[in-house]
Amino acid sequence: VAVLVTPELFLLWKSLVSGFRLEGIPVCEAGDNCNGVVWEFGDNSHSYEWPVVIAVCTRNAELNYLMFSRAVTRLVVLYVDGNLYVIPDEL
Repeated sequence: VAVLVTPELFLLWKSLVSGFRLEGIPVCEAGDNCNGVVWEFGDNSHSYEWPVVIAVCTRNAELNYLMFSRAVTRLVVLYVDGNLYVIPDEL
């Protein structure tokens, strides 16, 4: 599973990663060879794909496309303006 965020959400990203680590959930960056949740900025994900991607984003269409295209089987999209969109099997 990969959680990808847009750079303008750095503070959210930092607090979520810290929370996962406090709970003992392994966290990796893209390219690390470990068994854990990958947390990465969307613009750093261009060379990778994951079965499940959770994209936490703003409405920046160009960067969102990059994050959305990294999902192989399942994509969950969370917009920071409070709307929640789940896009199943429409990749």
